[in-house]
Amino acid sequence: MALEKSQIKFAKSEETGEMIGFVSRHSKTKKLKGVREDSIFGKKICVLSEDLKGTVVPNILYNVELKNMHQSNGYVVVSAIPALFKARVDTVIVTKSIYQVNVSFGNKTIYFDPLSGKSPSSKTIEGVLGIINERMDIISQKKKNDQDENYPDAGIATDCAHSSKYGLTRFRGIDLKTGEQIFLKDIGNKTVNIGEFLGVVTAIQYIIENDYSPRIIYTDSITAIAWVRDKKTASKKNYPALKKAEILLKTMSEEVDKIEIRYWENERLGEIPADFGNKKK
Repeated sequence: MALEKSQIKFAKSEETGEMIGFVSRHSKTKKLKGVREDSIFGKKICVLSEDLKGTVVPNILYNVELKNMHQSNGYVVVSAIPALFKARVDTVIVTKSIYQVNVSFGNKTIYFDPLSGKSPSSKTIEGVLGIINERMDIISQKKKNDQDENYPDAGIATDCAHSSKYGLTRFRGIDLKTGEQIFLKDIGNKTVNIGEFLGVVTAIQYIIENDYSPRIIYTDSITAIAWVRDKKTASKKNYPALKKAEILLKTMSEEVDKIEIRYWENERLGEIPADFGNKKK
């Protein structure tokens, strides 16, 4: 069954306590669009797959992939990744009268007003930073790990997510310098190793085609590193994309060997930035 894409904000159901969202199909484009529960347009409910329960939070816009429920009464969300926004900072200062800093991203604004703020979250730096640091939807320079001065802050991080229950394997690449998602691909029901490997190969291709610098890729998959090093997989799956990847690695060997593939140590550095965030909270 084909998946559809949309953007949704979730809220906790008063009846079930589960996180739910709603979508409506646009009459002209026929695409699904996230709407409020009280929307006057024809809408259908969206519920989280078992794999995603406990991984999403309310009032955050998510890029989602949906599949129809069996009786077409609504949709099951099989993938949910926070939409990322660049923050804009505006300052308003009038001597001895006004001092305001507004941080805007998406359709939300966080206010810092030490003179007239009505709560600690708007009147104190600590309060404002507390709100900003909790947001999952702001693109920012990745902060160095407090315990490690060598936290990677440049290159491409790749990762894979796999759900055998829903027949879904995806991988993506994140630019460590900007926090932006460079690519995201769904390859159907494959394996984690295949997804991790193709994620690294896709990053290699991106670096070569775009003259990306630095020529460094991070992955937390030792198997993917070994397959790229050998320019050959150990998978017995008859999957054309694997053969194409091997051909690319061999025919572009000179360029490939100039790219450094580094192992991301999750225990020391935390989850790799390309992680899909589908782990239970």
